[in-house]
Amino acid sequence: YYLIFLPPTHLRVAPFGDDDDAGIADFALVDFGIMFRFIEMEEVLQPAVSAYKGWVSLADLRRDPNIALYFSNILQKPVWDNEDFITYFEGHWETWEYNKKSQSVRLRPPEEKL
Repeated sequence: YYLIFLPPTHLRVAPFGDDDDAGIADFALVDFGIMFRFIEMEEVLQPAVSAYKGWVSLADLRRDPNIALYFSNILQKPVWDNEDFITYFEGHWETWEYNKKSQSVRLRPPEEKL
């Protein structure tokens, strides 16, 4: 459902996909019981890596309980292997710095971001 604003002073709750409405849809009502199904990888990795205060080995990251729960409960897949994490971090280089030699990763500080 959406909360539709009908100018100048009215609001209406409209079902998703109701294309006949001329109002402005800026809000969506969300069932917070299922919102975790829509969480993104970045929203799980950033707090997990931040908790380690610096470089984190991929082995530690793969064992992190929050990451393990995300993969099992949300993605319903096994936790990525190192190669998958490396591909992800190298593909998101503007946020992550990956060190091949130590197989570890860290969040880039704000001064290093473009």
